[in-house]
Amino acid sequence: MSVVTRSGGRTLAYPLNEPEALAMRLARMWGYEPDVGSVVRMVDQQSALATASVAGDVDAVLRVGDLRQPSLGLLRDLAEHDGAVQMVSVAVAPSPWVWASARETAGLPVRVRVGAYNDVSPCLAQRGVQYELVEDAVPLEELLDGTEDGSRSVILDRDEVPDHLGWRGDLGDVPPITFGVATGAPGARGHYHWIVTTPHAERVGTLARALDVVAAHGVNLDFLHSDALDARRHRFFMGFESDGGLDPLAAALHEVGMRVTVLGSIEHLEQP
Repeated sequence: MSVVTRSGGRTLAYPLNEPEALAMRLARMWGYEPDVGSVVRMVDQQSALATASVAGDVDAVLRVGDLRQPSLGLLRDLAEHDGAVQMVSVAVAPSPWVWASARETAGLPVRVRVGAYNDVSPCLAQRGVQYELVEDAVPLEELLDGTEDGSRSVILDRDEVPDHLGWRGDLGDVPPITFGVATGAPGARGHYHWIVTTPHAERVGTLARALDVVAAHGVNLDFLHSDALDARRHRFFMGFESDGGLDPLAAALHEVGMRVTVLGSIEHLEQP
């Protein structure tokens, strides 16, 4: 994780699978003031969320994917903290990746970090390019080894590309990336909500009654994921847009035997 300071003493934490240059741009986009004196690293998304859940002045920036269809893994990671950290804002950033080399060439092996590879692999496969995967934690200087003489190319964040790498390869249309900020101090709530509902006791018809309550409140679900807690108990992740606030819905769900935990009340800054 790297940490960037903003006015008011808050910090922004991000996993090391994102390059520092990208994290700094995201920090500026959300109004954080980058401070290289406070840059540290954590290994993954779970560590960033864990820090934000217990440190009152730390927020976490994470990949969200589709706001209306987030991954079950992200929802589970948020639920692990039982509402102590919530997603509050998402924004779409254009793909940061640049394919660069010291000379124009075809067929040079490409050095690429694991995190970047997950975004650009369709392009590399389509072009039949040989690649060398390196760990996300590898320093930029080591990533650039062998590029000075044009014997290999490299995929970098656009702000990492040094002057001697003047050639650009065609990565095609790499999709934009949706990032979100999660915090333990959510403040004002946005209009898009992720919640998890857990039955107080597993009974036949509990989910059906809960869905009747959701419908009665005029809520249209974008997703509903059933997630087994053990052999007999399940919880249910839901996502929806609502301007009416969550308290009346949560109270009504409680009446039919559901515990509600808010995982995110989200302001969407940009459309993909």
